[in-house]
Amino acid sequence: MFHVSRVQSNNNLLCRCRGKTVKLIDSRPLQIALCVLVLVDVAVVIAEILLDMHAIRSQSISHRLLRIE
Repeated sequence: MFHVSRVQSNNNLLCRCRGKTVKLIDSRPLQIALCVLVLVDVAVVIAEILLDMHAIRSQSISHRLLRIE
């Protein structure tokens, strides 16, 4: 008897946790927060690409100047 009631209790807890998790994921504030995080990530990636391009251009210009001298 104890084992069966404990299993049912665990199942009820699992169902409640799933329900709360689904509500949290479907909530508008969480979706907005995730969108903001994605936009911040995109901005960081673009900034890294621009910095890399700037570094490559600087190296290219310095190599050209060294060849001229």
